[in-house]
Amino acid sequence: MRETGYYKEQIEKDFWPYWEKYIDTTYGGVLNCINNYGDKIINEKKYSWSQGRFLWILSSLYELSIKGILDIDKNRLKNYMDGNLRFILDNCLLEDYSTVFLLERDGTRIKDKKTGRYDTSIYSDCFIIIGICKYVQNIEDESLVKTILNILNNTTNKISSKHFYTEPYPIPEGYETHAVNMIMVNTLYEVIQTLDKYSMKYDKYVEQANNMINTILYKLCEDGLIREFVYKKGSKNKRLLDRHVTPGHALESMWFIIEYLEKYQDIRKHIDTIGDISIKSFDIGWDEEFGGLLRFVDREGGVPKGESQETSFENLIMDTHDMKIWWPQSEALVIFHKLYQLTGNEKYLERYNKIKDYVFRIFPNEEIGEWIQIRLRDGSPLEKVVALPVKDPFHIMRAFIKIIESEE
Repeated sequence: MRETGYYKEQIEKDFWPYWEKYIDTTYGGVLNCINNYGDKIINEKKYSWSQGRFLWILSSLYELSIKGILDIDKNRLKNYMDGNLRFILDNCLLEDYSTVFLLERDGTRIKDKKTGRYDTSIYSDCFIIIGICKYVQNIEDESLVKTILNILNNTTNKISSKHFYTEPYPIPEGYETHAVNMIMVNTLYEVIQTLDKYSMKYDKYVEQANNMINTILYKLCEDGLIREFVYKKGSKNKRLLDRHVTPGHALESMWFIIEYLEKYQDIRKHIDTIGDISIKSFDIGWDEEFGGLLRFVDREGGVPKGESQETSFENLIMDTHDMKIWWPQSEALVIFHKLYQLTGNEKYLERYNKIKDYVFRIFPNEEIGEWIQIRLRDGSPLEKVVALPVKDPFHIMRAFIKIIESEE
């Protein structure tokens, strides 16, 4: 199976021309507070979450262009990367190397009204790390490695002390979450690759990643499904928060783990477990009536159920569970492409083709490019905020990039 040509064309003729229009050549970074249709900037605020992600995308496109795989102007990409990095370094980092969550276009910091803080998302810390990592993997600058490690060490200290924020959806007290573990696996993978490139020691970060992988595969997994939230005092089958499953997150997590294990551990020890989780997560999330992956389902299938304390995340589950949004679909492309490459098992190819057929029939915006990323269960477009009020430049292009890279 060779898919490089298809995804190369998607990037060169569709996604890159679309996103290049929204690069902020004045202040650096990207303007992505865009309506769902994709033709109108709603406001010019910048989430550091998106700025770190976009730096990763720019740097990955640059790498593929340098190798001659993509036909995108390398000099323009380098200028955009430099501007994006400069915006992050000048504006997004606090003195302790936490990251500012939200900024004005020019980098003026915006304090969160609810918490009174600037640093309200540990996920933003991680996205800033992976963006800078990908930059220095391609542009020689050893001085930035110290910055990466300062941000990372601050982040891991916050996780260890359990003193961190995940706005706009805080983790309820008493819960461990899959999301923190999975994003740290991906973050540590990028850090380890960076340290490896600069011939620096990374043993302790390998140990951290191994521990988080074991937590995901063997502590947070039950009956072949990843539990997004685990309450430390039991009652796992009563509450909505405990019962719900997020198929897209599970699939994304599985390819994070594969990518890491292929390079730094033994993939053979875990491939059957990863495959089983991927199949079950996909199948329980698949909408038999309309096709595509649902956003949230109950662990027994169907509409999420259970007692709710109406936390912001529980409200999100019930408000958006049957929607079809962009990122679960794109993550499914990556994991089943990877699993088929590794094993040659037709069950993975079958699901890859199933999601690919659905995705490219439903999501592309034929008029202006990119995807209409937020849709109702039946696939019709919906103008609605489902996490942050942004159009995401990351998940879809990253999926295409990962598939291209895996075939080179």
